[in-house]
Amino acid sequence: MRLWYVSGILVYGFGLAGPVMAEVVGLSPEQQLGKALFFEPRLSTPAGASCSSCHTPSHAFADPRMRPVSEGAIADHFTSRNAPTAMYLAEVPPLHFDKKHETLIGGLFYDGRADTLERQVEGPLLGVAEMANRVKSRVVENVRGAGYAERFNTLYGARALEGDSDKAFAPY
Repeated sequence: MRLWYVSGILVYGFGLAGPVMAEVVGLSPEQQLGKALFFEPRLSTPAGASCSSCHTPSHAFADPRMRPVSEGAIADHFTSRNAPTAMYLAEVPPLHFDKKHETLIGGLFYDGRADTLERQVEGPLLGVAEMANRVKSRVVENVRGAGYAERFNTLYGARALEGDSDKAFAPY
C-alpha cells in the first residue's frame, strides 16, 4: 500500500474538483480528508489561506481575483503567475517531448517541473509566495493543529504525523 500522508492526501482534494461543488455522498475516508485539507485555512503560514483560496470551486478551481498573478498567504506577496484551474490536474501526463508535434507537453506547473500530483502539491505548500511554509515540518505541524491527526492515524496508523516530518509530509 502506498502511503501519501499530507502532500498525497491533498491530491484527493484536487481529484474531487467536480464533486466538491455539490454535496457528495459516499466519499472514501481519504477523499473526505483530502477535501477537508483542500479547504483548510490553517495550512498556510500565517493561517488564513487554503488551497481553495486560489483554486476556488465557484470559479472552475482557478483564482477568482482576475489578476495576472495570485496573492499568497502573506498580504502583498504575489506569485509569478495566476493560479490555474485545478480541475484537470489528474489528467495531465508527465512532462515529455512529443516527437510527432516536436514540442514539450504535459507536466504540472507552468514549467512542467512536477510529474505527479504528490510532487505538485509540495510547490504551493512550501512556496514562499504561496502558502509560505518554509519547511515540511511546518506543514505537518499545521495539519496537527487543524485537528486532523486522529483522521491520519486512523487511515495511516498510529502516530502517522509524528517523528520524521519529511516522512509524515510525503513518504513516497
